[in-house]
Amino acid sequence: MRKLFSFLLFILLAGTTMEQQIAIIGMAAGDFLRFNRAQNQYVDVNYFNGKISDMTICQEKIPLGLRKKLNVCTIYSVSDDIIRSKIIRYKNISIEELKEWYSKIYNRIGEYYFSDDYEYFYILSLPSDGYPTAKLKMVNKSKLSNEILMKIKSGKQDKLIQLQKCEKKEDELKEIKNKVYHIQESHPEEYKRMYTELQDEIMILISCLSYSDKKDYLNSRYDMKTVQNMYQNSGMLIASKTPFHFSFIYNIYHETKRDILYTENIDQRNFCTVQDNEGKDILRTIPEEIRTAINYMHVDLPKFTEDGISINTEANFKFNIDYLKAACEVKVKNGETVFLKGTKPSNTEVIQLINRKIISDHLTGTHRFMYEKVKVGNREEIHLFVVPQQLNQWGRFVGAG
Repeated sequence: MRKLFSFLLFILLAGTTMEQQIAIIGMAAGDFLRFNRAQNQYVDVNYFNGKISDMTICQEKIPLGLRKKLNVCTIYSVSDDIIRSKIIRYKNISIEELKEWYSKIYNRIGEYYFSDDYEYFYILSLPSDGYPTAKLKMVNKSKLSNEILMKIKSGKQDKLIQLQKCEKKEDELKEIKNKVYHIQESHPEEYKRMYTELQDEIMILISCLSYSDKKDYLNSRYDMKTVQNMYQNSGMLIASKTPFHFSFIYNIYHETKRDILYTENIDQRNFCTVQDNEGKDILRTIPEEIRTAINYMHVDLPKFTEDGISINTEANFKFNIDYLKAACEVKVKNGETVFLKGTKPSNTEVIQLINRKIISDHLTGTHRFMYEKVKVGNREEIHLFVVPQQLNQWGRFVGAG
């Protein structure tokens, strides 16, 4: 009984499409009557020879697909305590409006308005009382013309094709929702763009001598305190005679996952590793300043969609990173540049940069230079910094630029 009442409540709350009304046909009249009375719905009941012959329910409702409140009376014909058929009488809609509305929500063939499975149909009429009426009937092929039967057959085939298409589309959407897309393969151009952006950011974050050039960029992405902690107070800028060099492989794995209900909620996670050439994790062995910069790496993949659905994605980025920081002392006399013994850079490009700096700034006398060579993947940059004259000793200085 509880299941029956739950089903009837669903019918009541969900609306009154033909399929829902058909489901009532064949029910026990007593059960249907008790249910409606339990919902405080008045039912006018007529009896014949002590048994229910018909039941009438009158309601005001706004039917599906019709923006108009209707006064509707539904008459259920009963025999042997079973609901056998029904007639719907409409009191404030014209027969023309009713036909137009039924044509939109049912499968019309001639004067018949069929259910989706073509097993039932409504036939509309206008009795002498002036109230348009819809009578629900079960299809009896022997009473239908061959033309109507052919159209029913064609309609069933069309419905089957539509159903198959819907099932196929549903399977495709399910596959899209469950599949994990590797961005490098599914969106190569987007992956290339993201790789370049990450490469630029790594270059910016681990290049300390270019701080003055990048501070506006850093301030736009991080709070000022973070920037100061990363560079001005980190000990990165140390003028030392001993070159500082390290290299490592930086791996970034990023994934986006839909939530279990396949809604638009997306969870993004990043995993980063720092390894040597043999694949050993060396994150704890690299300088603290570099670890700080790496920890502030910001990876943010755009939301990818397939057929308008947010998809699960993952992306792997691998960067070979090489960093060299060193200092040299140069004596400029009569246009000639002499490097202090033991401090001459081995990189000819660095030497050329120093010479150009001496010429452009008209430097004379003895000067100390710091330089760094940063290589991230296939991109390489060299930054040069003239140590302030007030630093007479090799040691730490901050606030470059």
